[in-house]
Amino acid sequence: MSTSTPTTTTSRSVLCNVYKYIGEDLWYDQGTGFCVYKTIHEDNGDEHDEILVEDLIDQSRLLISQVSEHKDYEQLEETKILWTEDTGANILALSFLSREDCDYIWNIIHERRDTATDNRLRTGMGQLQKSSVDEKLETGDRTPPMTNDFQDVATLPMPELYNLDEITRSLSSAKTAQDKHRLAFFIVLHNYIDKLLSVFESCKNKKSKRGPRKLYTIMKSIILLNDEVIIELVVRDEYIMEVLGILEYDPQIPDKKATHRRNLAKLSQMKPIVPIHDEWVNSKIQQTLRLQYLNDVILCNTTDDSEKSTLRSLINFNNLALVNYFKDEENQEYLHELFYIFRDEKSSDEMKKEASKFVIQLWIMAKEDQTAARAALARTLAKHGIFDMFPFALCADDELLRTHAANVLDSIVKLDVCLLRKYTIEQTRTKNAEDTTLGTVLKRFALDNTDPGLKIQYAEIIKASMNLGNGKLVMLRKQDRDTQMYLTVFYESYCNLLLRPFEQVDVKPIKLDGPIEELKLTPDQSDICLYLCDLICLAIRQHSFLSRILMRSTDCFVKIAQLYRCKQSHLKLAALRVFRTCIGLSDKFTRLLIKFNVFEPTIRVLLDTDGRYNALNSACLEMLEYIRRENIKLLVEHLIANYGSVLDTISYVTTCEMLRLRHEQNIEPNDSNEAGDEAARDNLLRGNGQDASAIDDAAAEEEYFNNQSSDEEEDQPNKALAESASPNATSSIEPSRGGPLVNYNDSDLSDEEMDNNEEEQQTIAVSSSSSSPPSGDKHRRSFSPDHNKDSNSNNIHTNNNESTLTTAEIEESAVSKSKSPSPSPPTALGTTATTEEQQAERALSPPPLPKRRMDDEDDEDDRRKRTPSPLASSKASPKKIIIKPQIRKLRSNSK
Repeated sequence: MSTSTPTTTTSRSVLCNVYKYIGEDLWYDQGTGFCVYKTIHEDNGDEHDEILVEDLIDQSRLLISQVSEHKDYEQLEETKILWTEDTGANILALSFLSREDCDYIWNIIHERRDTATDNRLRTGMGQLQKSSVDEKLETGDRTPPMTNDFQDVATLPMPELYNLDEITRSLSSAKTAQDKHRLAFFIVLHNYIDKLLSVFESCKNKKSKRGPRKLYTIMKSIILLNDEVIIELVVRDEYIMEVLGILEYDPQIPDKKATHRRNLAKLSQMKPIVPIHDEWVNSKIQQTLRLQYLNDVILCNTTDDSEKSTLRSLINFNNLALVNYFKDEENQEYLHELFYIFRDEKSSDEMKKEASKFVIQLWIMAKEDQTAARAALARTLAKHGIFDMFPFALCADDELLRTHAANVLDSIVKLDVCLLRKYTIEQTRTKNAEDTTLGTVLKRFALDNTDPGLKIQYAEIIKASMNLGNGKLVMLRKQDRDTQMYLTVFYESYCNLLLRPFEQVDVKPIKLDGPIEELKLTPDQSDICLYLCDLICLAIRQHSFLSRILMRSTDCFVKIAQLYRCKQSHLKLAALRVFRTCIGLSDKFTRLLIKFNVFEPTIRVLLDTDGRYNALNSACLEMLEYIRRENIKLLVEHLIANYGSVLDTISYVTTCEMLRLRHEQNIEPNDSNEAGDEAARDNLLRGNGQDASAIDDAAAEEEYFNNQSSDEEEDQPNKALAESASPNATSSIEPSRGGPLVNYNDSDLSDEEMDNNEEEQQTIAVSSSSSSPPSGDKHRRSFSPDHNKDSNSNNIHTNNNESTLTTAEIEESAVSKSKSPSPSPPTALGTTATTEEQQAERALSPPPLPKRRMDDEDDEDDRRKRTPSPLASSKASPKKIIIKPQIRKLRSNSK
């Protein structure tokens, strides 16, 4: 005895989230899936409804809830449906993406509950007959349940040759979504498409010319009803070719007939290079292909995107289903077999080309997926060998294939650049660098007149692989072993490919005077050099010593300087940007810039601007101003010593004059006449017609930060400066004349040794005094061990390993005396300063310096505990020596 299967009526599926209430205003997200409303018809005449939600990824059931009139359903916020299960313990909610989807399920729930109530009443009254609409619903599996009113309101005449115009008017009159749904219900319920196909056959038999044109308008209007059931019905095997036959007779092209059937048949014959044995996958591929053809060809001229929303949704759902199938671990053997084609030497180029198209199409299908899912797909494809495909696909003869392959690689790198780095290391171990994915990108980037539209994509891929911190200043971290390993491999094996475009740049002299031979580059070469300069800037900022080794071992700086010979200003700015980046990294690249003589062509560029106010002129002046402001002594000396006479001719700004002044301050003795410098500066400012008072404030502030005094001068800085300006004041320490504190003459030291020595070198900031020391020996004060012994009774304690007084002790003695209330100036070794001389020097003294904030460890109690030394009777030295916190703490403890 055979048993029949119950029939079901299913609504169209809509995307939603399922939530379960767990208490305390908290909701648990059970997942995302497709929601359908199902009506199950039993053989005995009974029926029940249920809401079914299947997971978006694995099609597992997230929710099965029977619809009952005893359940209280509620619609919230226009996109949510809330109800309580019969048990009373579970509160469930569905959250939809749009209001239309929520209204669709909400209306079905209420319609079916009303129908169930009517049936129950009829049963109680002995009326067991069912409505004609319910009988029709049992005949279709995909028909959404509707009420009797729909059939009464939305009707179409049965299609015949004589009433096609009337059908067209009825379809065009449906403007609202509700009217379209009613018409769609009528079309599915009465198998209207079958009747239209019969009329089309009749037109062909009668050789009618106007009939097929009218049927084209009717069929297109039916597709634009935007109903999921109709669209799925149209793309079935038994309908698709006949429907396309109708759509070949476009009324706007009456003299021609399209070839949609032949085109689709040709596309359908394309088979994947590796056969797929799953029939479900093959049917999904065919269905998606037909849907895509309808969207891209048949409805390409449709301006209203809302009329194609359901069609695009079906395409996206099918694409995601196919992507999830290949991403599933149970089906990844297919990917392994697919990518093996690129590793097999026996594989032909045609096979590799077809395999590349399949992989690219698979990636395009996943473009609408979420970012995390696309990143997971990228990792799956990388594990099976997608990076073995790019060396072939990026060099293929098909330009379209090269473009799509570059887009896929760019997308993968943006999702997870570590994949490219990881497989670059692995490929470098077994292949030549030029045959790897990164090597292929570098080769295609360097080639002239090849893929001009893809140069910027290649540059972005290279930049992403080199970037360690999304554009921020990031030093190479030794604990990041993967990144360090990749950079090591990159600089050892791929830098020669990166710098290959510079090989075509000829080196010609760029002198300060005389003609310069112009460097002529094609537009592609100009773009390559521009991108390359940006990549070098990135390497200099982020790759630490590796980039310095590269710049030192190649003539890269020389080649970049040759871009000054180009006529394009943006290339000159790109070259200057590289040098400015190096200067901004302190002394790490200073010697290399001097070694490769990049400043002579840079100054020539500045001179060629002829004082015009443009970006190039401003960039050159900003670089010189930065060198002066930061007082990079090696560069200041190099610029003035070699190009000072030329820089002196630039008089439209004060940058070059101030640079020379900075150089003179660096080479002058520390006890030189500060008043003379101030006078020279004032004359310079007045000569240029600038406001001296405005610049005095800036100069005073800069002087304050460059030459800070000790904390003890906080209360009376003006008095200390006035007393130190006396011509009888003598120096506490006689510094060595004619050179800076740090010796830069040893050019044999490597940059790494310089970096290590920077932390070991201790410098003392010494300000310039306001008067020159007297030439007589009696006006100089030196401290010897013998002198310390004479004043041993009240002397400040020093360390056992010190043979002279520390500079901190001398400073404290001078400041203590400067704060003395005595009206007469102190004596220094028998020399007395007269009041007239002191007043005269005070008039020439610089403006008072701003007060400096006290350190935390230098408070009032500590100052009161200090006992003035007999040395405080001597004249306070004009040298202001910063007392380091370590010395101050040691001195305080010794007391």
